Formats: sequence, C-alpha cells, structure tokens
Amino acid sequence: MSVLVPSRLPAVSADRMLVSWQDLGIIDMMIQFEISFDAKLDADRLARAFDLSLDAEPVAGCRFVRDGRCFWERVAEGRSGAFVVSTDAAACDRFLVEPLNLSSGPQVRALLAQRSGGDRLVLKVSHALADAGGTKHYARTLSSIYRALDTDPRHAPEPNVAGSRSVGQIFRALPWRAHPRVLVNLWREIRGLNLPPVTHAIALPACERGPLGFAVRHLPVDRVSALSAYGRAHSATLNDLLMSAFVRAQIDLGRWDGESQVRLQTTVDLRRYLPGRRAGGVCNLSAFDYAFLGTEPGADFDATLGRVTAITSRRKADWTGLTLISTVPVLWSMGYPRIKRFFAWLFKRSAETRNQPNALTNMGPIAPEDLDFGVRPVSAWLLTPPIHPPMFGMGLTGYSGTLTLSVGVPVAALPEVETFMDAMLKELP
Repeated sequence: MSVLVPSRLPAVSADRMLVSWQDLGIIDMMIQFEISFDAKLDADRLARAFDLSLDAEPVAGCRFVRDGRCFWERVAEGRSGAFVVSTDAAACDRFLVEPLNLSSGPQVRALLAQRSGGDRLVLKVSHALADAGGTKHYARTLSSIYRALDTDPRHAPEPNVAGSRSVGQIFRALPWRAHPRVLVNLWREIRGLNLPPVTHAIALPACERGPLGFAVRHLPVDRVSALSAYGRAHSATLNDLLMSAFVRAQIDLGRWDGESQVRLQTTVDLRRYLPGRRAGGVCNLSAFDYAFLGTEPGADFDATLGRVTAITSRRKADWTGLTLISTVPVLWSMGYPRIKRFFAWLFKRSAETRNQPNALTNMGPIAPEDLDFGVRPVSAWLLTPPIHPPMFGMGLTGYSGTLTLSVGVPVAALPEVETFMDAMLKELP
C-alpha cells in the first residue's frame, strides 16, 4: 500500500448521532446482508478479501471512541475473528442476532456458511458506520477485492482515506437555488410533525431488551411484477403501494380514533444528489422524510394510494430528504455527551406527547453486479436494524425482481410484528 492509513479517523455528525441512539436503547446499530449462492465460494480467498477490505475502507477496521467529539480508532485485535467459516446449519441464525460491539473490534463482521447446495454469506455492518447504501458500498468493495485476488493473489487495494463520509458532500453538490427551498421545507416539516402533536401509530408493548429476532417476508417475482403493473396503472411506484399498505394496516390494527394525525416516517438515500449516486466512502447518507396524511388518509386502499402518491410526487420534485438533515451543523457543534442528552430529551418528549411516527425505510434495490463474487447470488436482502419497543419500524429491499420486508425486535415482540406484517401484505392489491 502506497497510502498510509492513520490510526485515528474523524467521526462525522451522523456517526455520533446514531451511536447516541444505540446508547439510549432505541436501536441496535447493525445492518445485515444475507446473500445466497448456488455455488461454493473460495473460503481462503474470501477471508483474505475480507481482511483487505478493512484497509480498503479503513473506517470499517475501526472501533468507535466516545471521547469529546469522538473518533474512529484503527484496531488490530479482533480482525482474525471477524470473519468466520461454518458448516453448522444453525450458525447463520445465531450470527444474525449477535450484537455488534461499537467499542471493540472491526465494525464489519462476516460469516460464510458452507452448504452442499451453495454457500450463504452474511455481512454484519455497524449502522454507526454505514446506512443501507453504505452497506452496499462495502459489499461492492469486498466482492471486487475477491474477484481481483483470483487473477492476482498479491492484489492490495489502495486505502480510501480521502473519500468524504460527511453530509457536506451532498450540500456541496446542490445547485444554489436548492438551499432556500430546503429551509422553507424544513419549517414546513417541523410544523407538520408537531401541529397537531398526536400521531396515530402502532406501539409495540414494552418488553425486556432480551434476545433479538427478525420477522421477514419475501415477495416473489410474479407478485412484485403484478404490483408494479398495478402501480403503473395508478401512476404509483412500488414504494407508494407499500407505504399505503403500511398506513392501512396501521389504521385497522391500531384502532385509529379518526382524530390523531396519520403520519409515516420514511427514508431517502441522499446519494441521489451525487454524481453517479456514489458517495466518497462507506458512510451514512440517508435522511428522514415524512408523509403527512392528517385525518384524511382515505377510506380504502386506492384512496390512500392516491393520497400517498400525491405526497411522494410532490416531495420528489422539491429536494426530498434534505430538510431535517440540514440541521447537521448544529450537531457538528456539539460534543457527544450533549448530543446524547439532546436525543434523550427528544425521544422522551415524543413518547410523552404520543408523537413518534412509525417508520418504513426503503433500503433500495440491490444490484447483482455489486455482489459479483465470480458468481452472482440467487437471492439477497438487507435486514433492517432491530428497533426496541414501543417504537416500530420496518425495512424493505429488492433484488432481481423480488422484494423482502424485514423487522428486527426483541423476541417477545415478534408475535405482534408478525400480525402486522401479515395484515400489511393483505392490504396490497
């Protein structure tokens, strides 16, 4: 390597914010990639590629240090144990629910489950390090190193030490005319979130943190194709259909009183504003956006779909996702203890006023070429980070014409989650 990797790397505002959410017990900061092949991978080559990936994207080979403004510190210990090969059929299930320690070892772990019909690779990436887009960025780096080692066993990628991980790269890419619109939209969004203050939501029963579990639903190609056709007939996207089904299930199962506000929290991948939709490195570049349906969500699915489609179309044309994230300079000025106190107050206030919308995060399509390990996967999906009750959120992702929905929660909350997911899928046309 001609580029030296420093022992410390700066933490950006998003890193510190997301770590505070984990420290407050809101969410377990990990995004997981499940990737299945109909062939076997070279375990030794993959282990070498994994080790090199921690240098190629140096922040992945770090631990998080909560010290003042915080930083990432490169670690040597734990690297060898971060990649595991197993023939145990139950190894994946155990691996998926294991927490990721922010304070020790690399912030990426991997399990290669060797099976007779084809291997299964599971990547566990710290959400303090990366969002869904950042996780896909890391997987693309890992697969490219694995392929390069096939023809050049001495291949060593240059470490990406100069690539930006901050949201500043988004605002630098915007035209000047966008900035005043973002400020106007910020004021409107804050008003929409707080007036009136009570939000209708599914609140999972409080339970012990305990062991984690995942509820997952897969929609096959023919089902997704039919939904896409229905969406085109209604000038709606697949995401619009799923948002509408989520809202309808909220209304039915949550026994909406007709007076509390129907709001839905969604996410936007801000890489949409970057050239080639590529960030400078593995990072968090997602932001919240909201659908405000008020007290008129529609009497049935099609009516709700019409409302949702109108909202999302309007937001996409007006710098979607850039509102609350524009307040990042305020977080940048704070030390970690103050950030943690701020979010403790914010989450407490949301709970007391019953004003925390449920979340549906679209983690986006997975490109088969980004997971090319000499052979492309037959299936792949991302698992959303586990969220702790009473908050509730769901993730969705797509691969080769399929869709996968996922929810991570403490095992005690799984029955309610399974019921909600089934109700949501029944709402779809």
